[in-house]
Order: sequence, then structure tokens, then C-alpha cells
Amino acid sequence: MEGSSTCRLGRQVDLPQILAVASAWPAHFVPRGLRAIAADFAVHSSAVIEEDGAVVAFVVWLETSLELEVLWIATHPRKTRRGFGARLVRFVLEHGQDQVQALVKTASEDAKIDGTRLDGSKFRGSLAFFESLGFRRCCRLDSFWGPEDHALLLSLPLFREV
Repeated sequence: MEGSSTCRLGRQVDLPQILAVASAWPAHFVPRGLRAIAADFAVHSSAVIEEDGAVVAFVVWLETSLELEVLWIATHPRKTRRGFGARLVRFVLEHGQDQVQALVKTASEDAKIDGTRLDGSKFRGSLAFFESLGFRRCCRLDSFWGPEDHALLLSLPLFREV
């Protein structure tokens, strides 16, 4: 039987479990990415989903007066396809304060980082996930994170027509 899950704001004590969730995806989160998650977690907002006392999914986001940006999001591979990712994105959007758009950058399908297991083709699922939530591709950012480490910028309008 599956345990019940709780979505809540992240706490410093969650960081080791957050990094464990991300580490379970070595083709997505390379060592440099894990260090960036820890650094961003220390200064930005975060939320986790707990199941039976363990963190099974997380999101870290940046909030400005105009935008919400999902910086990092993952669900443990053994807990996917249960709506946890969508629940976390909704959590972020509900915590916004009148921003006009939500953004996410994800690796392009041809992104690569020499000497790592990063596989841009593995991000097709991430793209489909965000697009299913209404995000749309805005542009490609060539070598955004480094040589051949390309990003795709996706946007979700949040404003209401006046």
C-alpha cells in the first residue's frame, strides 16, 4: 500500500534527501548541477513532497516581481507518474504574488557536457511534462550553461487581460 503524501515548503534539513532524489537521475543531474541545487536551495524558495517521512520530490524556484522561475524540479524515479511534479508546479504558482509569467529552462535534446553522463535526449520527458502544464517553448539558448550545454526556455503566461 502506498503511503500518503504531503506537499510543504522545504527546510534546510531536507537538502540531503533533495540531493538524493536528484542523484537518482544521473543523465539529468551531473555533479555541477547537484552543487548548483545546493547553492540555489540555500537562497531561494523550495517545496518538497514527503511520503512516509521521506522526500520523494522537490522544486526550487526563484521569485521576482515579474516572474517565477522553476530552477530545479525532480521526482524520485520510483515515484514518477503519480502527479507529484504537477503538484509541485501548482504549489509554486499558488505562492506567486502577481507575477506575469512562469519560466523554466531545461536542457535541449542535443545538450551535452563532456566527461559527464548528461544526455539531452533524456529531457524529452521534461519538455513534454512542462508543455502538458501549459508552458510553451520561447527560445533556444545556445551554450547557456557551457560549451554545447544548450538550454530551452519555456514560458507560461500568468497575467489576466485587463
